[in-house]
Amino acid sequence: MEREGIDLSVIIPVRNSSRILDKLHFYLTEVLVRLNKRYEIIFVDDGSIDNSFDILKTLNQKDKRVKIIKLLENFGQHPALSAGMSNIRGETLVIMDDDLQNDPSDIPKLLKKIDDGYDIVLGWRKNREDAIFKRKIPSYLTNLLISFLLGIRIHDIGCAMKAFTKEAVDEIKCYDSLPAFSGQLRNHKIIEVEVKGSSSQLSQSRYRFIDLIRLFFMVFLGCFEKKCKLSNIGPARKYIIEEIIG
Repeated sequence: MEREGIDLSVIIPVRNSSRILDKLHFYLTEVLVRLNKRYEIIFVDDGSIDNSFDILKTLNQKDKRVKIIKLLENFGQHPALSAGMSNIRGETLVIMDDDLQNDPSDIPKLLKKIDDGYDIVLGWRKNREDAIFKRKIPSYLTNLLISFLLGIRIHDIGCAMKAFTKEAVDEIKCYDSLPAFSGQLRNHKIIEVEVKGSSSQLSQSRYRFIDLIRLFFMVFLGCFEKKCKLSNIGPARKYIIEEIIG
């Protein structure tokens, strides 16, 4: 399928999500077809050990706008996103999780802000129904510290749903480490947009408090990363692509 002239790319890292991939594709396609844009959906299989890859191949056979990147093993979310970013054709990029915690119907909101001139649009799950002491307070403190480090008020850095211009993606792709990637946020015109958290019974959030702590330290390190090269303060694990379909 000819992919030149693609308007929008959507990247979704996948890890053992076989039971919800069909539903995710259905909801996502419902939204994308109404945008009147030429689009592609890139699923990056990050070393799934269930039958996610087989389901993705079936989706590709039914929908040629689906592209699959299969990584050799589990490398982690950031390498998986990097693999996807290196293979997009869209003028605009949207990233989201595979767990139905992100609602595809929020994508037009993010794209509207890109059209308004912003480089990066961050999702903000303002009305999350989380436990106060286990999730809300730790998340609030983490976001406050990250906002201080970046000089940008950010309420929900852990939200996976984000949108980027092609120019922002091209610059971000130069950075092979999560610290360097995070530190570059302050070099772009950024805005947050309120998005919904999915109420689907099939959704399965994987974000833990330890992930928030890890993310804080990655951003902290990123504030001191200066050069466009592999970080010398903890290099990222480089992904290895096993197969590309589509």
